[in-house]
Amino acid sequence: MQNNQFELAVAIPRDGRSVKIREYGQNNLTFVEGKKGQPYSIQFRNNSPNRVMAIISVDGVDVVDGKPATVESRGYIVGGYASAEIKGWRTSTSEVRQFFFEDKHGSYSATTTGEAVNCGIIECKVFAEKAKPLPVVTWALPTVIREEHHHHHHHDTIRTPVWGSQTYGSICAAGAAGSSETVASVFCNSLAAETVKCASVQEAAPEFNLGTGWGAAMTDCVSLTSFDKAYEMASLAVYYTNTDALQKMGIVLDKEVAVMSLPQGFGGFCQPPKGIR
Repeated sequence: MQNNQFELAVAIPRDGRSVKIREYGQNNLTFVEGKKGQPYSIQFRNNSPNRVMAIISVDGVDVVDGKPATVESRGYIVGGYASAEIKGWRTSTSEVRQFFFEDKHGSYSATTTGEAVNCGIIECKVFAEKAKPLPVVTWALPTVIREEHHHHHHHDTIRTPVWGSQTYGSICAAGAAGSSETVASVFCNSLAAETVKCASVQEAAPEFNLGTGWGAAMTDCVSLTSFDKAYEMASLAVYYTNTDALQKMGIVLDKEVAVMSLPQGFGGFCQPPKGIR
């Protein structure tokens, strides 16, 4: 799903690359189809010019520290016009444990917190960074000195201005008071525009039968930095459940795309111009 500035999507590995899962709109919510045992990743794109902090939770659990997610949780720092792919639960600055769809009672959330009530939701809260104050420069005004001579004529001499030391406002630095340690990552991969398929309106509440498991270890390096968090810019959410639950909601799922055959009314392929082989 996306708003004017940010995008959140679920992707699965296919042929060595990450392919976004098709999204389905239902009652102003965004759903994707999850299949038990299928690994997946979360893609976030920042379409604003400034870096932001993305606090991402899966099944109500922060993906960085594994604790119940709040607005004070740790997150990823994503630069302006950049994107990030979160592949799993972070265990260190160099490793994650892969996300995969699992029965909700066997999910990481259920086995660590004892709760499965929030299973089936991937959420991202985006925060702006506090603006750094502009430098303030102070200087002394030029001094005019009147010099008198014995023949009673005089002239004015203007001294060169004396520039005082530059005074800068407080600039946030690593470890400064009020800043919070977060996990930073720089990504350059672009995300394709997503497609949302509309579905019929259904009043029945969706059944969330899936959660996200604790998968295989994967190398995924990041670094630590500081981020002085300001206001919340956006809150994005993608819901996931299994095929049967989506169909009960009235969502018509896409089938595999068939290979198109050539119409019989056209004969063969392009031929070279005359005289050229």
